[in-house]
Amino acid sequence: MRFFLALLSCAVFSIGCGSKKETPAPESTSASRADEAPTASSTPMKTKPRTPPLPPSRPNPTPEALERKARSERILRELGVPILAELPVVDTAAEAKPRAQEAVVDRAIALMLVAVKGEGLEQEHVDRQLKKFSAQPFLSPEEVAFIAQLKPTQLERAKFGWRYECLSVMTWALGYDAELNPANTIVDAGRVVRLVLDKGPADFRSGAKLRPVSELLDANDLVYRMNWACVNARVNGQPAPPALDCEIVLERHHALNWLIGYQGQAWDDVSTDT
Repeated sequence: MRFFLALLSCAVFSIGCGSKKETPAPESTSASRADEAPTASSTPMKTKPRTPPLPPSRPNPTPEALERKARSERILRELGVPILAELPVVDTAAEAKPRAQEAVVDRAIALMLVAVKGEGLEQEHVDRQLKKFSAQPFLSPEEVAFIAQLKPTQLERAKFGWRYECLSVMTWALGYDAELNPANTIVDAGRVVRLVLDKGPADFRSGAKLRPVSELLDANDLVYRMNWACVNARVNGQPAPPALDCEIVLERHHALNWLIGYQGQAWDDVSTDT
């Protein structure tokens, strides 16, 4: 269960705050309950472990795609994370339709705003930063509705509070961070928020340098296989591998699928199928 520091946003924005309740992490598809166990009897039933369904196969994968898959599998073996050899490859550099750098900057700003509101930043300060960054056009339809909510529910706050993990993917993709956190370590939310705020609208945009699509695809392939391991554990009623926090993995997969233009899906519609 993940918690953010209750006063983090207040400190970042240099405003006075009263005490706030911590916001619980939302339940996601990676954390939903497994199917009910068989009815108990005097002779316990043995059930065969089930494998989650695969996305559509990719016939005749290219050497680039196969090499990327092999690298990801080596990393996962070293981490003790189960792999599925039959899991398909991801797009190649020629097939991917990565987002333009300007769009990634816009998305990072939008994620910063909804995350700090999710954590509990007061509406007047959210509105102030929204105006400062001229960010209204950057918000997705779901984000527009959330930002407009004067009294969002705890579940809504929790959902958008997890967007700090997506923000960290964007700051990495834009060259502001050398690497992504380990997949079982939550992002330092205060640091990524300060990174955007301290630079301000102009410098954050001008200082960005989007990583090559090959690096985005490497990260995407790895998190895709991590997410499969999370889903596989859930489906079989097993704990997730220690090297993975499945909430982090899910958010990261969402962000990376968007970055590479997976199936051309808009932010609110990005799927994380495995």
